[in-house]
Amino acid sequence: MRDIQMKKQFLVIALLAAGMALSACGGGGGDDPAPAPPGPVPTGIVKGSATKGTVRNAVVEMKQFGSNGQLINSPLLGTGSTDAAGNYILNYAGYTGGPVQLCVRTRRSSDNPPTPVTTVVCDATDGTACGPAPAGGASVGDTDNDQIYDLGEAIPAPSDFEFCTCLPGPPTGDVRAPITPFTDLVVQRAAQRDADTALNETLAQALLRAASEINQLAGGVDVLRLEPIDLSSSAERAA
Repeated sequence: MRDIQMKKQFLVIALLAAGMALSACGGGGGDDPAPAPPGPVPTGIVKGSATKGTVRNAVVEMKQFGSNGQLINSPLLGTGSTDAAGNYILNYAGYTGGPVQLCVRTRRSSDNPPTPVTTVVCDATDGTACGPAPAGGASVGDTDNDQIYDLGEAIPAPSDFEFCTCLPGPPTGDVRAPITPFTDLVVQRAAQRDADTALNETLAQALLRAASEINQLAGGVDVLRLEPIDLSSSAERAA
């Protein structure tokens, strides 16, 4: 009987010792600190479309904001181009964290390549036109040569044509970033944060607040994620 009691005592001592060893090695798990979140991924791909009608053959540029909240114009994180459907794919590199901005703009003579000309497809579906067209017919996008830009005709973009979107947080995974007049409103609204000093916001907070405000104006949709349709396409309008 005495031998059995001694064996039980030795067993308890052994279990206590094993538990202390596990705790010392971190095996207990209960009090261990959570692993640090992964840092920003410096390279990746962003995809989307540019629509104000469909924007063709435009340059898309991705820029990062510095720690002071100011946009870093050089070096660019990446550049891309829109295709005939207004879609773009942009490879970026050198990202170090924080919000980013993507803008679509007119192709310039200094761009490589400088052609083809950036155009915006007329998407007036209410029977109105998108404005007068200069003489030149098809060479200036006026395919029916009536000196009016009608639905579906491609209007050469002005030299100062540009509008933007933003990513308030780090781009991760398969990032889609449509660029529309609504997303441009988000960027413009967030840029007013310096005037809203009472809010004492970071840039990321200002972008999220601006997005929430514009979402409400747009009927509750997420404008930074909404993929617009091509209004010049009867098939997409009917879908």
